[in-house]
Amino acid sequence: MQPLAYTTSKISWKVLYSAIVHAREASGDVSVIDLNLETLPSIVLSCTALEAFVNEVSSLSNAFLFEFEQVYKIQYLEASQQESVIGISLTKCRETAKIKDDSKGSFYARYKQLLKMLGIDNPSFLQRLSDLENLRHGLVHSKMLDIPVISNSDGIIVYAQKPPEFFKHLKGYSIRSFPVVAKDGSDGSVEWTLRISTNAMAIWCIDLTLDAIIYALDTIPNGKLKDFIYSAYATNDKSFVHVFQKGKSEVKLWTDNVFNK
Repeated sequence: MQPLAYTTSKISWKVLYSAIVHAREASGDVSVIDLNLETLPSIVLSCTALEAFVNEVSSLSNAFLFEFEQVYKIQYLEASQQESVIGISLTKCRETAKIKDDSKGSFYARYKQLLKMLGIDNPSFLQRLSDLENLRHGLVHSKMLDIPVISNSDGIIVYAQKPPEFFKHLKGYSIRSFPVVAKDGSDGSVEWTLRISTNAMAIWCIDLTLDAIIYALDTIPNGKLKDFIYSAYATNDKSFVHVFQKGKSEVKLWTDNVFNK
């Protein structure tokens, strides 16, 4: 059987929205303690959502090529004409469509590859994405979760987990002046995974992921490829260009509610 067309499952928004809903519902009173027990899942889900988004855009590019080679016969156009119609060259569009076929590379590497294929400059928040990548790896790689149990100078049995090397980079980030990393205890015994379980961190990682997705969508060169991709992420709420813009608005309201009480 010959395919008549291609379509693409869009799960990136569903994954990210799940993180928003669960972390928002778990938000506590930050005047007492900035603790959110859904932060760790939010970190992992945010990274998963961004990787899914990259693969979706790749798949959408493949669907676009199949449809528009039939309708517009773009393969027969001159290179300059192809770019004016598509927004990028036909070669770059085909390379974008192949990203999904390579299972190698983290969400961070794949995101940078997507930007390169689409001719998009690296964003100012790229270092933060790299820090998010390291944070995600720290959570899912068991060697970084080892917790030695020792006897301290007073002869008391305590935990003595040393934070991973990347941890120091996270201390400079905050949401509305609330640091994403909570302070350690006086004896240095608070697990680093608990110190990042804050409302500020939950919002930080989700909001960063939304920024990354929105940046990619909004800076795709104008043309039929961008129109095609935008249509895939359209929302019924016409006040927003796409679902991720709507998500950004929801996160702002959530942030206002938590930190402006």
